[in-house]
Amino acid sequence: MTQPALLTDRAVLRISGENVREFLNGLVTNEMTKGDDAVFAALLTPQGKILAEMIISDGGDGALYVDTPAEGAAALMQRLAMYKLRAKIEVADVSETLGVVLHGAGAFADPRHDGLPPRAIAPREGVPAADGYDAARIALGVPELFKDYQPADIFPADAAMDWFNGVNLKKGCFVGQEVVSRMHRKGTLRKRMLPVRVEGGAPDYGVEVTADEKPVGDIRSSNGGDAIALLRIDRLEKAETPPVTDGRRVDVLRTGAP
Repeated sequence: MTQPALLTDRAVLRISGENVREFLNGLVTNEMTKGDDAVFAALLTPQGKILAEMIISDGGDGALYVDTPAEGAAALMQRLAMYKLRAKIEVADVSETLGVVLHGAGAFADPRHDGLPPRAIAPREGVPAADGYDAARIALGVPELFKDYQPADIFPADAAMDWFNGVNLKKGCFVGQEVVSRMHRKGTLRKRMLPVRVEGGAPDYGVEVTADEKPVGDIRSSNGGDAIALLRIDRLEKAETPPVTDGRRVDVLRTGAP
């Protein structure tokens, strides 16, 4: 039996109050008003770039629990406070007592990819730190904020959020929707974060990837030879030679949804 393990770099926010689902539904990239399943979503800038990414689950106590990178938790709370205006909504950081526990009691499937371990919002005291989570995430090509990109740097499609069930373009309005919808409609999606395997081991974060001796992207997080790279799909398709980074061959494991 797999033992519970704590993701120490994740924070937990508790959002409660009147019409809490409707409140979040008007802000984030995914549908929050249909069903109680956990949802992967992002809060964007008005220009359509990712400010925060999160997995939102129902606590069964009338509140929603937001599993988000700890590094950006304070900024996310400030942004939510700005948007709530007169709404009777409360946002609290409950990370001192609750954590994101892989294989914890009441664990639910990770909404991004069924190859990732199930996770729960559960008491964190006494739970050992998770080991090997990032290796699994990188091998599956699942990007994460602060590990593969920084706030307000890239669009949801660049982070492949649409491939990992993080964007619903059929729902009502959300912050940044106009830009995201226009990019999708016009087919101007050129960059994607993709899983790659680097011969001899991946170089450091940010090292350039080239094809035909021209830049096509760069390496992001890595584990041994497995890495996530932000790549220009259009340039890769036209290249006559395989991509390389730091003199090492790069095999792109997929260029579409998993």
